[in-house]
Amino acid sequence: QDTVVYPILYLYRHHIEMQLKSIIRLAVKILGEEVSNRWRKKLEQHDLQTLWQVIEPKLDPICKRANLPQIPLEERQGINAYMQQLNDHDPNGVSFRYGRERDMSRTIGEGVVRINIRSFAVCMEKLSQYLDGLNGWLDDMATYARNADCV
Repeated sequence: QDTVVYPILYLYRHHIEMQLKSIIRLAVKILGEEVSNRWRKKLEQHDLQTLWQVIEPKLDPICKRANLPQIPLEERQGINAYMQQLNDHDPNGVSFRYGRERDMSRTIGEGVVRINIRSFAVCMEKLSQYLDGLNGWLDDMATYARNADCV
C-alpha cells in the first residue's frame, strides 16, 4: 500500500508540469514572443513554482488582448499556493517517484508520516481542471489568431 502511493503522486505532479509547459508555449505564441535561451532552459527544468512564475505575468496581457477581465488575484494566489506546496515536497520532479533514495533516505521529508491519497487526488484534480481550462482557452485563442491571419 505504501509503495503504490508514490507512482500516483508522481503521475499527478508530472501531469501538472506538462500542463504548465503547454500553457507557456501557447502564451508565448499568443503574445508573439520569442522563447529565449534563458526561458528554454527553464522549460527543461521541473520546478513547478518557476514554471508558474513564467506564466503568471503573461496572463494580464493575454486577457487584455482578448478584451476580458484579468484573472482574479485569489485564483492566481491559489495556483501559486498549490505550486509552492508541490515544490516543498518535490522541487525537482523526482521525490514523488520512489519512497527512498539509493542511500535509503526518504524522498519526502521526515515530517510526512502518512499521505492521504484521496485528499491529494481531490486537490490535484481541482488544480488540473483549472489548468486544463486555461490551456484550452489559450489553445482556442491561438487557433483563432492563426485563422484570423489566414483570412
